[in-house]
Amino acid sequence: RMTGVASSAPQWLLKARTIIENSKEWKAFTADLFEAVQQQQTENHVSFFADLSEAEKALFLERAAKAICRGNAHKDVIAHIGSSLENILSGVVAAQMSDSGAVSTKSDLFQSHVRDGMVNLLHKWPDMKSKLHILFNHSLPSEIRKVAWRLYLSNTKARMDYLTLMSMNKVRSKADLDISQQCEALLSREPTFRSVKENTIGSKAMRNVLSYYHRMQHFKTRLPDSECVLLIPLVEASVADATPSTSVDTVTTLLVEEYITFMECRPAFMRSQSPGARDDAGSEEVFAEVAQMLDQKEQELSNAVREIHARQVHLFTCDSPHQSLLRGVKAILQPILTVFFVGYLNMTTLLYIWDQYIIGIDKPSYSCVPAFSFAFIQLLKDHLQACRTEGELAEVPKSRGPALVVQQFRGVISKHFHGDLYSALTRDEAETFPILDPVQAFFPPWTHLSSKELPLRTRPKDRRLAREERAARRADQQQRAEREEQLQRLRAEEEEERLQRQLEETKRVGSEQKLFLEEQLAQERQHRYEMQKRAEEQISQLQAEIKKIREEKLVAIPGTPPPSPESKTSRLDRPPSPAPQHAPPPAVPIAVSAVRQVNGRTPGSVAADLLQAVMQTANTIVNGHNMEREELDSSTQDQLHSYREAVRNAELEVCGRYLDADEVEHMTEPVKSELKKRLAAAVKRGVEARYRARVMQAK
Repeated sequence: RMTGVASSAPQWLLKARTIIENSKEWKAFTADLFEAVQQQQTENHVSFFADLSEAEKALFLERAAKAICRGNAHKDVIAHIGSSLENILSGVVAAQMSDSGAVSTKSDLFQSHVRDGMVNLLHKWPDMKSKLHILFNHSLPSEIRKVAWRLYLSNTKARMDYLTLMSMNKVRSKADLDISQQCEALLSREPTFRSVKENTIGSKAMRNVLSYYHRMQHFKTRLPDSECVLLIPLVEASVADATPSTSVDTVTTLLVEEYITFMECRPAFMRSQSPGARDDAGSEEVFAEVAQMLDQKEQELSNAVREIHARQVHLFTCDSPHQSLLRGVKAILQPILTVFFVGYLNMTTLLYIWDQYIIGIDKPSYSCVPAFSFAFIQLLKDHLQACRTEGELAEVPKSRGPALVVQQFRGVISKHFHGDLYSALTRDEAETFPILDPVQAFFPPWTHLSSKELPLRTRPKDRRLAREERAARRADQQQRAEREEQLQRLRAEEEEERLQRQLEETKRVGSEQKLFLEEQLAQERQHRYEMQKRAEEQISQLQAEIKKIREEKLVAIPGTPPPSPESKTSRLDRPPSPAPQHAPPPAVPIAVSAVRQVNGRTPGSVAADLLQAVMQTANTIVNGHNMEREELDSSTQDQLHSYREAVRNAELEVCGRYLDADEVEHMTEPVKSELKKRLAAAVKRGVEARYRARVMQAK
């Protein structure tokens, strides 16, 4: 893997890679590795290594590395890697302490560089997360913890599902307001959650994750508190090094992935208080194992717990001593393990226990929960033995647990469980790195940490100069910090001014667009008015033509002269006279049939054509032509859909949930009027925001 170090790695790591690659130890190791790979190719009848797939290549290399891991070449290259890293880091630290005037100690600088290198390697090769097993029974540094938890709790499907729903604005539950209030109540109730409560990014991300989880699980009621608090350690680890510029959406996406993975992988004893959960053999095994440990290692404490529970139930049942102890252990540990120590320990100790659990979450044979449960009870031994009732036993973990520190747990684990747990954790691995126990270390520890000491200053003048130098360094650091803060404020002001200018420009463009659209609308109205006017003129011409045809028809009938104006007027004033009883002349039918078809058209066909032309003209004025009609229909559908979405978003923003169809109308005044005003304002903001987004996208 040495050739794959990223170019963005620390300079000291790149320098170490170059030195190691050019060393004779590395060349001897690669030669042995090549021979081992060649042997596997021969055994598997593979002619060329390039013919293998990537997975097969990795398998061949892994088998070859395991085959030579006990050889001299492997030992020599590991020793050379350790000494090279030690020499290079020592030079870098010495240069920092002499040139830059750093106030940090030599050990702090060493650890800082090592953490940076580890984080870089984990980003480059996520499958190297198993190397973190050498940190068993140690608290992970915050930088490494954030990367390690993300690698062990990665879930691509959960992340993609969340991002897809977030793009459609469908990640919030209908009970989002209730979940927000529940989060605030939980963070305010426990003093151990103060760091998360005071972090704005963490509290917002926690609310978003729980709202999404409530929506995905289809809970009909509020989330159980036991499931809510399991998110708090993940939030603490994610925002430990967060800056004010950190995006809440980025943190939320990471937490959704980790939280869903953790909830899906949690063992049975954490599900006992979940909706629909029931006790099973998995949860009982943990309590039975802890009870057995107490019987073997803390006989006095186990007798005290057994006696308290035996006194409580002796009137009703006849339990054996083992059953009484098991019932007592379960009564103490069940509420603790349901939330996995959250709220029962201070945050530093809690993260230490979660570190040990998460680095082995992919190892079925590794179970550290009974060991840490036993350690928790043993550390509270004095307080538990002083109890006389079950209520007092249940109260001790809550009141005394937050005072326990990491060193106490580490001592118990090292004394009773370190060998078994570490073996289970590294059972399937080729241990190419030394473990942290100096007694069991395969290679000698680094020596530069105690060598190359800075010269002692014994004279008063030297001590005074050293104090002045330290004061000058602190003053210089303070000035640099102030300048950096001032620069950040200036950048923030410039960014605000830029956003303000951008907003004004958006408003100006919006106004221009509005004026342009209004002008186009006026032109369109004028155009349609002219079209309507021309249509009316055509209708008038057609009506005149029909009238003319009717007059010609009356003239063409023999013996019936056209009526004069006087006859028309007098006809209206006198009653009608009886029609004369004479037979029509034989030539009349011929003349009538000739008059009914003028230029091949009859009055009925002329009227039908007129009505059809009127209907087509009106349809064209209202809906336009073919393409215009389709565009108008599509635009109308889009506008209706956008308006309905804006109304739904406004209901969620104002009320925290979607409203029913007639819910607003059934409200009483003045609540109904006020709610309508707020909904209308929210809809208006949503429409304006969508309009501005379209304008900016068009630009």
